[in-house]
Amino acid sequence: MAPALVSAPFGTHDPGFAEVTGEAPRLELVGEVDAHEGPVHVADDDALYFTSLPRPRADRSPEVAIRRLTLGDGHVETVVADANAANGMALAPDGRLVVCEQGGPESPAALTLVDRRTGERELLVDSFRGLPLNSPNDVVVAPDGAVWFTDPSYGHLQGFRPAPALGDHVYRHDP
Repeated sequence: MAPALVSAPFGTHDPGFAEVTGEAPRLELVGEVDAHEGPVHVADDDALYFTSLPRPRADRSPEVAIRRLTLGDGHVETVVADANAANGMALAPDGRLVVCEQGGPESPAALTLVDRRTGERELLVDSFRGLPLNSPNDVVVAPDGAVWFTDPSYGHLQGFRPAPALGDHVYRHDP
């Protein structure tokens, strides 16, 4: 039996989902980029920030950039060229990006705050109870400002981070 053709870009199983998508959702190509993770929409910038596809280095750590896609014209620019193997991102209440940095063989894993205009980086979290993070991966900022993030051992499993001192956990950081 041939698969059915779908005329709409989204299929739903509950009519109530229209409250999220609207009555006529559409799928639109806004740019062709090397996006990998961490999409963050910033309405006041009319932009989407994302991390680039990882490119392996000689030490096996991934080189990753943080990029900005202007939604009005599709222009792409690099905010941070080498972002310490950045992965997931979110928007902090002050407008900076909260970035999951997986780190490398010699650079520690961390959550950082990155200024969208200058690329300036400020350390937010790099350890739990004195032990280094593994490879922060995904992050969300709650309405109360708390930062929730996952910290799996991906970097070690992929051969570019040391053996983990912590388990694969979910953390909450309350600034």
